[in-house]
Amino acid sequence: MKKKNQETEEPLHTKIKVLLSLLWERAEAFFIKIKLHRRKNLLSTFDIFKAYLKLRKGDVVLTGNFKSPKNMIIPGALSHASLYIGRGKIIQAIGTGVEYNSVRHLLKESDTLVILRLPRRTKHKRQIIKLAITYAKQQLGKPYENFFREDKKQFFCTGLVNESFKNAGYKTKLQSIKPFRTSFDKISKHILDVTHWLTPIEFLNGNFRIVFLSHNLMYNGKEILIRADTLPKNL
Repeated sequence: MKKKNQETEEPLHTKIKVLLSLLWERAEAFFIKIKLHRRKNLLSTFDIFKAYLKLRKGDVVLTGNFKSPKNMIIPGALSHASLYIGRGKIIQAIGTGVEYNSVRHLLKESDTLVILRLPRRTKHKRQIIKLAITYAKQQLGKPYENFFREDKKQFFCTGLVNESFKNAGYKTKLQSIKPFRTSFDKISKHILDVTHWLTPIEFLNGNFRIVFLSHNLMYNGKEILIRADTLPKNL
């Protein structure tokens, strides 16, 4: 009899399908003698392969894209958060609103990757994950929060993920909207009506555990760092 807290795994046939798809891309390019160009992003094929094997329903997927304009607003190794819902799909909040995306497409556009998961001994884990995914699906089609304002009808990427778990009754230990502390911040809020949103990298301070880091990242117990020896010279 399976334990209630056992982690939800992807069906074996889904994993096999994804892996065969990746292998076919490489084989097809080889046999028709197409030169394989260097990947446009910094994730390796092995990163993607391992990520597919690691992913479970309810995982928090944190990614970074050094070439994206978003990285100028949210500097550092990670600039985006999404929720994995199974069968190779995520739900995310981006410029066009809250929508589905495939893991395959997300990783093709990413330079860094971190996968987080609920702690092993979390009570009612399956129920929490089910409710979190249900909440996220209910937000599909809602607009993206471009101006960092406090509005439940619009979502920033981290707010969508965090609020999904909070509405499932899970204590993430994170605030989607952080309080203003300095005088400058308070003036900005008064004049611009903006708020401090949770950043992707701050999920590491929440009630989650790291299950995967891409090859170009390392965790020192406090923060995620980019391995300098893995960066191209033009960055």
